[in-house]
Amino acid sequence: MIKLFAKALGMRYWIVEISVLAVLITVSAILISSGGVAFEVPMRIPQVDSTTYVIYNPSSSLVFTGVIPSELLVYLENSSSTLVMSPEVASLAIFYGKTIMVRGVEAESFLKITKPKMIVGVFEVGESKAVVGEDLARSFHIRLGETIVLYSFFTNRSLALYVTGIVENDVISSEVIVGLDDARYLRGLNEDQFSYIRVLPHGENDLKLLSSLSSTVEASSGKVNIPAWLLSLIKNSQISSSISGYSTRLSKNMESVERASIISALLTALILSIVAAYALSSAIVKSQATGLRLLWRLGMSKSEVIKRFILIKSISSFISSIVGFGFFLFLYFSGKLTFSFLYHSLRPSFDALYLFSYIALLASGYIVSAWKNAKVLLYEES
Repeated sequence: MIKLFAKALGMRYWIVEISVLAVLITVSAILISSGGVAFEVPMRIPQVDSTTYVIYNPSSSLVFTGVIPSELLVYLENSSSTLVMSPEVASLAIFYGKTIMVRGVEAESFLKITKPKMIVGVFEVGESKAVVGEDLARSFHIRLGETIVLYSFFTNRSLALYVTGIVENDVISSEVIVGLDDARYLRGLNEDQFSYIRVLPHGENDLKLLSSLSSTVEASSGKVNIPAWLLSLIKNSQISSSISGYSTRLSKNMESVERASIISALLTALILSIVAAYALSSAIVKSQATGLRLLWRLGMSKSEVIKRFILIKSISSFISSIVGFGFFLFLYFSGKLTFSFLYHSLRPSFDALYLFSYIALLASGYIVSAWKNAKVLLYEES
């Protein structure tokens, strides 16, 4: 009976309906998943891996564009003998017309926290020597022993670097690793300035120390946010061993902001999709108006026509959800769905709860819209 009912309404409209809904679901799923990665990018790049924390200046637009004083590093070194730290300077550079990230490090400190895989050569940086990430080396055909020239994005300076090694790591494979002084030269910073400090705590005492630096310490996501007033106090040498007793300016909870980012993307996708779904249901009902009227005039009650019509729409929504979500999963797990930022290829986040909630709301909205349009059509006819 359902098949005959669908034929009476026109099978071609049913196929068009399923196809358009599936495309809406796929596109919106991509938008929702990109909402998380768009927020994570500024932190994921300097953080390198999830086991480290990043101490940075919250007043900067991006984590790696900020500046913090070297006194902060001295304070942490004097406060803990177990805290492992890697002070770093990030700079943007132009290489063959492309903008890439340059990471300035102290090799010994950096390698205590990060364990990259050496493809060829040695990890030797400083004094115009550099290590190049594997992805970057492959894209620009960089080989061991070559000399590359980087042009600073921030200043008019350029720097020739001798490539001592090719390294592999999820994040730094897309970067050029240099010494701190070389990165400062490109960035235009003084010798007592860093972009941020990556830290690896060991034990509760280190976590308490990090907690004392900020009102927000998040062990799950590895972020320590230093209030601007604290940086000012340390810079002026007004703090020697303790920062207790000072009023703390609350900093944003990074996980909450990330969650808000995803929810905003979800709401945006849902609103746009429901508007599109409403327009689609109106167009489909108008196209199937002749079939609906014919079924009613042949003796089927209006309530029965609407009931079977909504059943057809429910089946359409279900099939569309499977096709649309299935295609999104194919793009996600095949690695075709990636976002590029400063030559860093990042995969979007995948949160099944948000996606399933979106699909349920969209399907419900489409069915309700189709029911209202069909009801108006049949009762206006009478």
